[in-house]
This record gives sequence, C-alpha cells and structure tokens, in this order.
Amino acid sequence: MPLGTGKEPVAILVEVTAKDGKYEELKAALQTHAATCLQEEVGCTRFEVLVPVTREGAREKGVGGRKLWLTEQYTNEEAVAVHQGTARMQVLGKKLGELTDDIRIVYGLQA
Repeated sequence: MPLGTGKEPVAILVEVTAKDGKYEELKAALQTHAATCLQEEVGCTRFEVLVPVTREGAREKGVGGRKLWLTEQYTNEEAVAVHQGTARMQVLGKKLGELTDDIRIVYGLQA
C-alpha cells in the first residue's frame, strides 16, 4: 500500500471502541502491545494509548466511554509493513475481534 515515496515517516491514528464490559481488558492489551512495539520494532518511534476526553476532562459520551485512541509513528512505510507482518499483530487481531465493536484507522505522512 504505497502512501507516498516510501521514505516519509508514517503516522497511524486508530480509534477503537470496546465491547460492553471489555474496556479494561482492551486497554491493558493495547498498552502491552504498544510497549512491546516500542521495545522490539526499531522503526516504531511512537505508540501511545489515549483515553479521549472533553476539553473539561470528562470522558467522551458517545458510546459510554468505551473508546480508546492509538497514535503510532513509524520511520517509513517499510517499518509499517514490518509492524503489520509480525506474529504479534496476528494474535492481537484475533483478540481485537473479541474485545471491540469498531476500529477506525487513518494513515498520514509527515508534512
């Protein structure tokens, strides 16, 4: 999936909605995944798990506070391909199927 020249840093923004009763399990799985990616993948330069809040600090209301946001950054498209091809991603993909109602992914290139 060519996004640009292949040399630009790539950001991935992910919005995940947990199934009812699965929020804490999902959050823990994603936090572990993020830490492992940063530790094991040279091309992964940022991976954060965020809880969306309003400007006043309240949890978002749309789906009862079941959303999490992920911000990921990779050195280039090759690093994204390495990330997506890990055995860890295959395992996480199955787990996400059990824990989530919705996943939205947006790719971006560093300007």
